[in-house]
Amino acid sequence: MSLHHLLFAIVFCIAVFIANAYIYRQLFRVIFPRFKGFFLIICVVLFISNVVFLFSMRADFLPEIVYTILSILLGFSFFFFLIALIYDIVKFIAFKSVKNIDTNRRKTLKLICDLGVLFVAFGCFLQGIFKAIKIPPIKYVDLNTNLGIKIAMISDVHLGKNLHKDFLLGLIKKINNQEVDYVVIVGDLIDTNIDEIDYLDLLNTFNMPCFYVTGNHEYYHDATKILAKLKQTNIKVLENESIDLGKIVLSGINDLKGAKYGMPMDLAPIYKNFNDTKYNILLAHQPVVAKEFDLSRFDLVLSGHTHAGQIFPFSILVIMQQGFLHGLYEIGKKTKLYVSSGAGFWGPSIRFLAPSEIVIIRL
Repeated sequence: MSLHHLLFAIVFCIAVFIANAYIYRQLFRVIFPRFKGFFLIICVVLFISNVVFLFSMRADFLPEIVYTILSILLGFSFFFFLIALIYDIVKFIAFKSVKNIDTNRRKTLKLICDLGVLFVAFGCFLQGIFKAIKIPPIKYVDLNTNLGIKIAMISDVHLGKNLHKDFLLGLIKKINNQEVDYVVIVGDLIDTNIDEIDYLDLLNTFNMPCFYVTGNHEYYHDATKILAKLKQTNIKVLENESIDLGKIVLSGINDLKGAKYGMPMDLAPIYKNFNDTKYNILLAHQPVVAKEFDLSRFDLVLSGHTHAGQIFPFSILVIMQQGFLHGLYEIGKKTKLYVSSGAGFWGPSIRFLAPSEIVIIRL
């Protein structure tokens, strides 16, 4: 294990310990004082399951059903930590305002508040799981270019332990029904050992040309092998290269993480034969490239990676790290950037205030 991975593991373990300890101390122990021993055991089990899930994401030693259950439990820990925090804030404000009410009425109000918090929390949690695993809705983005071209964009599918053949099939069917001209897959399509995916031939069922660039997660699972497999399908893999499609020129770069694995991002080959007279689109998995490089010659940059935070308030951390979260941005006089929230999810199988999407860009 590298120093970077060791530090991440330590920080992760500390974070989930704090989260589960806070859930027990500030939520379950307060609402269910008579059963605090039972809920202490629950939170200890949650912590252990979270740690096991962390190591299983890289070591890949768990059966799929166990992996799925542990991913849900991780989502539970993070989500209910947030709920416990909100509960404390609301309780502090509310009971400050009703301090003159008699004791019995205060107890009644507390009971109503406690039950209401749990009801809303579990409802939002179950809805978050549903939003994570369902086929994403269509998001239309209109750009006034008069080119008459429609592009379907997906990113961050994360095919692997949680999302499988049926999910990919659902994505393809929904996109095929949109009658677009092109499909672009902007990284993190594969998030497991490629030998475990025996349904890549489904990618041949897109009824329009499809283009792909790597995301950071492909490099965690042998990007060379993944790209070799993808090149056996009808998908066009863009590795620091461009393709002229008539009205538009589509370019794609390797993800920033590729440099560590001998597959660096490189704009030079693209600029060498750049066509400024056409509408130029760049596929770049991480939107932070728009902060680190001059992309002013492109008309449109398409990115993913952020998952729109996936679980609020992680969106705050995403903005701090990437500089962008989700949606359409102006990053130059003519250059626009669209950051997709992604089609799938990573880690905990929950989305909260960060819905997934299939993007249809109408030029």
